[in-house]
Amino acid sequence: MATYTKMQSLKISGKKAKEIEIKQVEYEHQKREDSIRRQQQIAEERLKEQSKILTQQQQTLSATEKEKQDVSLKLQKTQADLTNEKNVSEEKTKELTQAEAEKALQAANLELQQNKLQLQQSALQLQKNEIEMKDKTLETRRKVQILYVSGLFVLLAFCLLIYRNFKVQKKLNLALVHEKRRSEDLLLNILPAEVAGELMQKGFTDAKHFYDVTVLFTDFVNFTSVAETMLPQQLVGELHICFKAFDMILSKYHIEKIKTVGDAYMAVSGLPVPNPNHAADIAAAALEIRDFMVKRKQELGSNTFGIRVGINSGNVVAGIVGVRKFAYDIWGDTVNIAARMEQNCEEGRINISETTYDLVKNKFVCEHRGKVMAKNKGGIDMYYLVESSEHVARVDELLTGVPK
Repeated sequence: MATYTKMQSLKISGKKAKEIEIKQVEYEHQKREDSIRRQQQIAEERLKEQSKILTQQQQTLSATEKEKQDVSLKLQKTQADLTNEKNVSEEKTKELTQAEAEKALQAANLELQQNKLQLQQSALQLQKNEIEMKDKTLETRRKVQILYVSGLFVLLAFCLLIYRNFKVQKKLNLALVHEKRRSEDLLLNILPAEVAGELMQKGFTDAKHFYDVTVLFTDFVNFTSVAETMLPQQLVGELHICFKAFDMILSKYHIEKIKTVGDAYMAVSGLPVPNPNHAADIAAAALEIRDFMVKRKQELGSNTFGIRVGINSGNVVAGIVGVRKFAYDIWGDTVNIAARMEQNCEEGRINISETTYDLVKNKFVCEHRGKVMAKNKGGIDMYYLVESSEHVARVDELLTGVPK
């Protein structure tokens, strides 16, 4: 803008200079015309003086006609010379004026050319500045682009690093969660859920007294003699199949498995979560266990085992003992009597105590055995659990066609 303003000022100054130059030429021409006019006036005055002198000479002298004629001729010649001199002067003045005008025009053209040259130089400088500014802009853009691309690469690398760390951390978290779940699952396989939760929360568990529970014992008949006829892998496999079936049956009735010792299997209903139907649930599960083993005995014969089941109801103390390979266990006379029920049971039957009978007699069919001598307990009233009342009712209905 400064250059453009300068160019405009140069244009305006050039026009003013040209007008001043033309005015100066006109002034000089007018001055020369005035000078010529004064010379003409001086020449006329001289001519008049000479005329006066001639007139005086004519008046004072009585010259001859020839002299008069000579004087007249001289006068005419003088006038002619003055006229010629005047014409030559006018021509010279005109030539001078024309030369000065041409000179002024040349000067004006020269100045105009100089102004044009300055304008061109200014335009070139302006173009040069614009080119430099464009170059600087392009260089700035290039640097910005390089910085932007570099920033993108750094950001991408940072994002990749974060993503990699996130994946690694996620993988570690998943591994930790998986290990924690495995540990919890293993703990839940060993302990009841409530006890396992208390152990994980507190680091230990308190022994608790449960008053209304039912304990179940199972034992395989002649296990030692049957095991001698089986291969080790076959023996362990058969035990696994049987105990796995027992576990699935107990889970249906929310019965807590306590432990297995050799071929013995112990479970309890009513702890650690109280269950008002603990005796009925244990009885129903015992019937399913018995039926499973009877059917398997019919299918496999001597390749499996006969079973005895003993049940007793009462109160127990439950808790964890030890710090290594700890196990959840129950203690009390209820547990001992349940063991005596199993020991005094016939193969393929379920032997229950009078306490349990009083809790299930309205739902199950039982056979009174009378008092049976038990080790360290003397005579105890025992009952064989035969079948559930609902099952008997359904069988009678099928046989007679009349609902009971």
